[in-house]
Amino acid sequence: MKLLSKEEITAKPEAPLRVKCKLISVTCYRASERGGDEIYLKIENKKIWPARPFAKIKPSEEIMIDVDVFSDERGFLRVDLWEKDFFSDDLLGFFQFVSVGSNGKFSTDLTPCNKDVPPRYILNWEK
Repeated sequence: MKLLSKEEITAKPEAPLRVKCKLISVTCYRASERGGDEIYLKIENKKIWPARPFAKIKPSEEIMIDVDVFSDERGFLRVDLWEKDFFSDDLLGFFQFVSVGSNGKFSTDLTPCNKDVPPRYILNWEK
């Protein structure tokens, strides 16, 4: 058994790794509904975008987001994409990425919840 040195005993633990990222835009390639979707984004069950109830988006359209967010302590970030409906909103899927590593601009594909006819979205972000 190894005894710890005084430095190891008194050393402060490393700070959690929370990385700031900017969500730049979301692009729709295939909507969940024929005329387009009414979307909003959530992180950990809190709505983060847009300020109004939803943003209307159609296929081949890109909408600017411009929101700063932080990863969890491991550097992971999950952003849920919701579709506003009259009676009950639908979780279309989520964007999940690791924010540790190189700085730059990135794109992350939506992991859809509905596998039958999944919508296709891309989230553009940077760190």
